Amino acid sequence: MNAVADAAPGFRWRLQSEAGDATAIRVFGDAHRGLLRGRRQWFHRARPRR
Repeated sequence: MNAVADAAPGFRWRLQSEAGDATAIRVFGDAHRGLLRGRRQWFHRARPRR
């Protein structure tokens, strides 16, 4: 898929490592992990309609 994007007209840039892969790049590190663990507290569970 990346090769198709790279060859597409108008394609500019994508995040990638020296090896050509972005899956191992940590943008935010572990500092945001604690915040995301509390994500279930951000919303109320929707009740089904009757």
